[in-house]
Amino acid sequence: MVNPAYFWSTELVFVTRSGTGWTVDVTACRLDNDLSIKDFVVLFNDVPTTNANFTKTTATLLTYTGPSSSGNVEVRRFTPEAPRSLVAYQQRFSSDDYNKELERSSRQIAEFRAQGVGVGSSSVNVLNVGYGVAWDGDVSNAASRNTLYDQFVAIVAAYEAADATLTTAVNARAPLDSPAFSGTPTAPTAAQAVSNTQLATTQYAKLGDDAVRTAFAAADALKANLASPALTGNPTAPTQTAGNSSTRLATTAFVAAAQPLKCVLSHILGLNTDGGSSTAGSNIRVLNTRTGDTSFATIVGTNTFTLIAGTYEVDWRAPAAQSDQHVAILENTSDSIEYFGGTAFNSVNSVNQSDSVGTATFTIAATKTYRIDHLITAAKATDGLGLKYPGAATNVYTQVKIAKLA
Repeated sequence: MVNPAYFWSTELVFVTRSGTGWTVDVTACRLDNDLSIKDFVVLFNDVPTTNANFTKTTATLLTYTGPSSSGNVEVRRFTPEAPRSLVAYQQRFSSDDYNKELERSSRQIAEFRAQGVGVGSSSVNVLNVGYGVAWDGDVSNAASRNTLYDQFVAIVAAYEAADATLTTAVNARAPLDSPAFSGTPTAPTAAQAVSNTQLATTQYAKLGDDAVRTAFAAADALKANLASPALTGNPTAPTQTAGNSSTRLATTAFVAAAQPLKCVLSHILGLNTDGGSSTAGSNIRVLNTRTGDTSFATIVGTNTFTLIAGTYEVDWRAPAAQSDQHVAILENTSDSIEYFGGTAFNSVNSVNQSDSVGTATFTIAATKTYRIDHLITAAKATDGLGLKYPGAATNVYTQVKIAKLA
């Protein structure tokens, strides 16, 4: 039985590594158990490198300690050529030394046979001969990497040349999917009754009968001109986004959306009810009814209202009877801003009334509170804030018309 310690066969080890401090399992190499013997060679990316940057940690593990490197790593066993020990003439030597020296020679033979490195009594004949008939039947000689490389280059060049020829030929042909023909392509002329996906030639088009032309004319009569079309019926179009200002068609939906939101705040009383007594000076007008859009204006209490952030146009009027001079003011009580209406006049000595009216446009960034403050010169009991209309079911006094522009 062969002692396992003298089992000398070997294999190459291939790994990919990067950085430094990494290890390689070299069990397959069957290195010497003596860690002081560096019986291996290393190739980085097929280039031999020094094994000084490798530590033989165990007989089955190498550790890389050199500078950071990356790529393909190949490890081969390479038994040193120098003998382990020399024996002088007539000097005794131990069987252990004999066996180790025998093992060294046997390892070298195994290495030579497995990978072409080491020293042995026979050699592998590597020929640097180009590929050709000389290779046919040759079972003794190995081709060099140079000759193989040259052959690979020749194969690649031949492939690229064939590919270029094929590409040229393919480019000269039309694709099945959406071909773009050039020159004067021809095709069989289909029968006039045919109506399918078959190609129509110019001859087919010229041979169209009167029925076909009549049908085209009838269909064309149902089309509108691109220039100044006179549409009928109920034409439709896409509704543009709000704020668009261009020559695009405006649908009724676009126009409706572009209109400002509107509401009216009023002071409305019932049958045969006067507007109330006025005092000389400030009169905060009552608002008790809201009509129209309810999304942006809210009556608070009996005489104030709020507006949410936005841009507004506000028109207001307030009547006064037998008041002498009077003016109605729109007050922003949140910011102490006043918008004056026009000064009105009516005689204190006769039954008559007039309206003070005003208008204002403004933008607010947050919700604000407003009211109508009516400054009146002469006080009048019962109907100083407006005369009723006899027999009217309802009587409208103060009014605030609000349009939310943005």
